[in-house]
Amino acid sequence: MRKKTGKVIAVMLITAVLVLAGCQSKGQSTAQSENTDTDAAETASELVIEIDPGHGGDQPGACAEYSGTEIMEKDLNLKIAQYMKEALERYPGTKVYLTREGDQDVDLEDRVAKAKEDKADLLVSIHNNADGKLAGYDNGCTVLTAKGDYKPSYAQTEQELACCILAELENIGIENQGILLRTSENNSRYENGSLSDYYSIVKNSLLSEIPGIIVEHAFIDDPEDYQKFLSSDEKLKQLGEADAKAVAKYYRLGNEKNELKNVEEKILLISDPEGKNNKHYSQTYF
Repeated sequence: MRKKTGKVIAVMLITAVLVLAGCQSKGQSTAQSENTDTDAAETASELVIEIDPGHGGDQPGACAEYSGTEIMEKDLNLKIAQYMKEALERYPGTKVYLTREGDQDVDLEDRVAKAKEDKADLLVSIHNNADGKLAGYDNGCTVLTAKGDYKPSYAQTEQELACCILAELENIGIENQGILLRTSENNSRYENGSLSDYYSIVKNSLLSEIPGIIVEHAFIDDPEDYQKFLSSDEKLKQLGEADAKAVAKYYRLGNEKNELKNVEEKILLISDPEGKNNKHYSQTYF
């Protein structure tokens, strides 16, 4: 009986060791799996941002002359975009692309196509304004977004981000002219029958399911705007960094967080080429 009992105990001990070993092995396997899942989650959470420096090449954009020197919008846009890219890349978990790296023509459709190819989560087109007759103002900043009649969740994202950008630009002294919406003038429509958005970047981004906005920082042909915000690399860097900070706050990059609450933003809806039927209203965000 004792010998048999000893054998039983020995078998039980061996079994226990094997079970423990098996459990430990499973535990290691689970830990590896969890690490893999974490890595995958980190990769999935990477924010891809496409920055589009407006115009370029044979398309100078808005122009103005100061002290005998011609200032072209395309050059200002590229510098602001480069500074914005540089600032955003300081945040972990971001990947940033430009639609153009130098002074070259890029078709509007190709700009959105590149954002789609780069799997962008956001497209920000960098511009500066001129000739404010249509909108009824000739200074300050505005952000152009989708109207929201088609795929409204994208318009919501764009308009909330617009609030963040306008707040940052306002913080450096630029007059906030609000959000600008504009409808198609040739009766172009989305598949749900609503009038499409006028601006190609906004419209094609929406069709590609990428939030896409146009930031008009200041008026190049307004001497005060130009001198205060566009007349040096240092000032252009300030604009690019303001854009980057707004994106970082909205998407909570690094330690940034959006502290805007109950923001009542001005909205201008343009529905004809002469601006005779412009509609002004406001909307509350956050």
